[in-house]
Amino acid sequence: MTVLEDAAEAASARPPLRVDAGRYLFVETRSRQAVDPAAPETRGMSGSPVLRRAWLPFDGAKAGLTAETRDGRTVRTWLCDDAAAPVKKAPHGSGPGPRPSGCRNRPAADPAVPAEAGAARAWLYRTAQGGNPPDVQAFITLGDTVAERYVPPAALAALFRAATRVPGVTASPAAVDFAGRRGVAVGQTWAGTRYELIFDAASRRFLGTRTVVDFDASFRPSGGKSPGAGTDPAFRAAHRQGQVLYEAAVLRTAVTGRPGELP
Repeated sequence: MTVLEDAAEAASARPPLRVDAGRYLFVETRSRQAVDPAAPETRGMSGSPVLRRAWLPFDGAKAGLTAETRDGRTVRTWLCDDAAAPVKKAPHGSGPGPRPSGCRNRPAADPAVPAEAGAARAWLYRTAQGGNPPDVQAFITLGDTVAERYVPPAALAALFRAATRVPGVTASPAAVDFAGRRGVAVGQTWAGTRYELIFDAASRRFLGTRTVVDFDASFRPSGGKSPGAGTDPAFRAAHRQGQVLYEAAVLRTAVTGRPGELP
């Protein structure tokens, strides 16, 4: 697929970030989750855009930090995967409180991502977690991996080339990300929705992701049943073709020396 091959070439040409223990990957994104009457998990949400700033430890040895601003209010939260170190959100206008000790996180840079397309495809299927069919979950895992983690250029190129070998993945010639940037989309449709990765129209740099309503039920993923949501009358009544359910644009990435520091 030309778009993904071009994206792989663009990824391999970018200089690598300096990944040092004790430093943090800074990722700034703008996202919006639409309030969907057919999705109970969105009940109570405002549907307003969220500006998210995340500081993720490269080595995973310390707590990470997020600052999320919605409707003029900012909530700062320490990130800690250790259940023994519970973390509470801090209210608007305050600091996040003392950094939790004894805290570990998934490293922001994962050296296990292979730098060869065949091995990268196997890695996507092997590490995918979720209830979707393997072909679907592998493509979702690709988006999760590149959206808020650092993948070195050679491995990132391998992941994009691996996606050309995932069934059901097709390109859309025109797309606009949540920051208003023109691009092209690569996506996969299943169960009434199409999950897309968006790349810059000229440079093929990764811009972000989005999920849109798509009633095309022709794709039959390996290990999955025929999707019913796309043809279900109740689903069709509650949605329209092309309706955006979720969108997220990666605005900038950088390296900082401490959580909370802006590049």
